[in-house]
Amino acid sequence: MADPVVKDELIRKIAQEIVASPRLDPDWQSLSVVFTFEDGSPSNFGYAYKGEGQNDWTAFSSTSDELEDDVIRLRDVMKRETDAEWHQGLFQLLRDQREMKFEFTYDGETRWKVTPGNLEAVVRELRPRP
Repeated sequence: MADPVVKDELIRKIAQEIVASPRLDPDWQSLSVVFTFEDGSPSNFGYAYKGEGQNDWTAFSSTSDELEDDVIRLRDVMKRETDAEWHQGLFQLLRDQREMKFEFTYDGETRWKVTPGNLEAVVRELRPRP
């Protein structure tokens, strides 16, 4: 059984590492980051939103080894808790509300994948809502 304190601490640390990213627009109001595991290692992409307008977002990703290590550790902790390994994790933060949301996919499901043909739709879908 996983320790819920360890899981909560890792989630908090991951959120802190995301907002500390030098690639993140400092004027963000909300953001979404997707972590996808392929061959045991995570990749990530995300969007920072400045408001509610259609073109008020910027894409970003993190290259932090510490963030990657913590995401791997969180996945391992959650696997011990549920006997299931998540394939994708969506982390959403709302700055003014000081709110964090997260969602996971299992069994190799790739729910959040960006292509040139679906970019605008994915940006809209991933926009955090209070």
